[in-house]
Amino acid sequence: MFEEANALLEGVAGQTREMRKLVASDVAPDIAPGDHCFAPYMCPYYAHCTRGRSAPEHGIDELPWLGAKRRRELKDRGIEEIRDIPPDYPLYWLQRIVRRAVREDRGAAHGDLARALATIRPPIRHLDFETFAPAVPRFAGTRAYDPIPFLFSVHTERDGLPPEHADYLHEGRDDPRPRLADRLIGAAGREGSICAYTGYERQVLWGLIRALPERAEALRAIEARLFDLHRAVLFNYYHPGFRGSFSLKNVSPALSPETGYGDLAIADGHTAAARYALALETADDERRRPLFDDLRAYCARDTLATVKLRQALSRIAGPAASE
Repeated sequence: MFEEANALLEGVAGQTREMRKLVASDVAPDIAPGDHCFAPYMCPYYAHCTRGRSAPEHGIDELPWLGAKRRRELKDRGIEEIRDIPPDYPLYWLQRIVRRAVREDRGAAHGDLARALATIRPPIRHLDFETFAPAVPRFAGTRAYDPIPFLFSVHTERDGLPPEHADYLHEGRDDPRPRLADRLIGAAGREGSICAYTGYERQVLWGLIRALPERAEALRAIEARLFDLHRAVLFNYYHPGFRGSFSLKNVSPALSPETGYGDLAIADGHTAAARYALALETADDERRRPLFDDLRAYCARDTLATVKLRQALSRIAGPAASE
């Protein structure tokens, strides 16, 4: 490993000079958007670089798992809109569903959504964690970049009433995990399903179980009750409003427009982690308090979004979803 790292050192200095030169320039580099914008991940400046261009309503970039080879093939044939992809063009199963939903301009049910949702048991709760991952370990037993949960939100559905909310934000600089786990055990109750979006909450719980063996039994009981709404959507339903993404930030507003994030000071997990780290280094309580309030509002919006999402999916699935 050290030999490989040392071999790369010589090129780092030259690349750093080029990057500094680029950042200091008043003119953006003349590089046309292309496949490099999506590998190894989606470039955050893609929207900026493509501004002013007449984009198709549902471009082929909305197709999940679209590889560079297939993207080039379609563009070489002058196809930039999903609706224009020929019926005989080879697509993966999910890409075919996306094409059908876009062509019909409506949601496409596939799989068995009702059966998936029928496994959810009341009282139905919704859980979201926020974590930060310090490069320099702060707490005993942790390593560099270990995700440390510092905030959770739980919404509990109630028939005919607004959901009940509980949360915990650790405001001290000591290890947040013991107190957070204790509060979570109380907020999660002992019965019913706990909805989350993706498997991240499960991973966080596994980390808490390893770190807090004296609380492991109670935490395992919570983990056993988790229900992944992301999988329920991915394998059973697609809406053109998802824009090719199964992120909660895309899925929830498409099915429940009132659950957007545009009114919040914090609208993503990376910003939440950065603001929490900033709050820990801020001694002035008047400056810390708004940061903590913004963090609580963001985490609460995530669980409220999954409440609305589950309810929307239940309406789509019909009565069989609750049998």
